Amino acid sequence: MRFLDSLRRSARALLVREPIPRPNPAEHVTPVFAGQTIVELCYSRHRNYRAVITQDSAGRFRVHRQWWDASDWDVASSAYWADDDDGAVIADTLERARELAFEALNARDDS
Repeated sequence: MRFLDSLRRSARALLVREPIPRPNPAEHVTPVFAGQTIVELCYSRHRNYRAVITQDSAGRFRVHRQWWDASDWDVASSAYWADDDDGAVIADTLERARELAFEALNARDDS
């Protein structure tokens, strides 16, 4: 009888998977852009969107827009920061890059 109970518990542990809580976007890894240094990360109010301000070796600033994609979490336990399809916006000063980041985040529904 003990053997059957042990076998049932083992089978249940293999077949019934406890849901894994979704990761918090703020806890995710800092992005890397080749040839650029991260200057600032700016988040929307609900932290589902972010703007990454970078600077290249020539001194140009770029604003990369990203959104938190957890659409595959229930199936594959996968969540990541996805790049916006529009690409990066270039600015000549940090102040202008911050303005562009603010505009991008305010254009989002949850900002």
